[in-house]
Amino acid sequence: MTDANGSARVASLSEIEPIPVAGGLYHPVRRTLGVRAFGVNAYTARSAGEQVIEPHNETGSGAGGQEELYVVLSGRATFSVDGEEHDAPAGTLVFVPDVGAKRSAVASEDGTVVLVVGGPADRPLPVSPFEYWFVAEGPYRRRDYRQAVEIASEGFAEWPGHPVIHFQLACYEALDGRREARARLRGRASGQGVGADGLRPRRDPRRAGLRGGNGLSAREGWPGAVPGPPAPSLYPAPGWTRPDSYASTTACTRSRRSSFMRTRATCVFTVVSET
Repeated sequence: MTDANGSARVASLSEIEPIPVAGGLYHPVRRTLGVRAFGVNAYTARSAGEQVIEPHNETGSGAGGQEELYVVLSGRATFSVDGEEHDAPAGTLVFVPDVGAKRSAVASEDGTVVLVVGGPADRPLPVSPFEYWFVAEGPYRRRDYRQAVEIASEGFAEWPGHPVIHFQLACYEALDGRREARARLRGRASGQGVGADGLRPRRDPRRAGLRGGNGLSAREGWPGAVPGPPAPSLYPAPGWTRPDSYASTTACTRSRRSSFMRTRATCVFTVVSET
């Protein structure tokens, strides 16, 4: 195992010597890497027909009471969970949330390797904020703004102070024609591309290619807009109609940094009261 100045611990599974135990071969991944936030270990079977995961549940004296996710890295295995069999070729994920369920697996091919990840079933970890806006991107692209609002709302309930979740939710609410977007901006806007009063956009020179007469980025065809290159994916879709009850102009831009797809979304709104 190598330690890159303390910032990462890197090991190959082949370097972690397997320990014959409980009828199988156990690789102590968690102990080798010093992982503390969750359980993670690997099991291998050299030949088809050998046990790869021993029969057990997570309520026994040696168990941690964990939800477990089994990832078949190579080969093929047949899992049995409470008597129900599941064929699991390489790339299969088998999740067992019930700590009382009896589970086991037998290799169907030579060289089968299964990685097991677990966490306490009674103490769920918080969901990372990014997951909500990543998942909401799917319905957004399908123009299903209602579902995008539902997903972002889940994130807002768990991370009410997170600025990106807050503004992503406001974007989707505006696209879905909801008044909540207006209230959300008035109550929360604080320099995230919106003026201190929550209503006036700030000019952004980085968006010079797409700008309306008021300096707010806008899609071609919107009032005050000038022709420009195709809008980023978070702009309202073509054919979107503003609600009659109030006028709202929405511009959402996203910049991606590095191959890890880190996303930063900035949403700018101008909301005009009913006339």
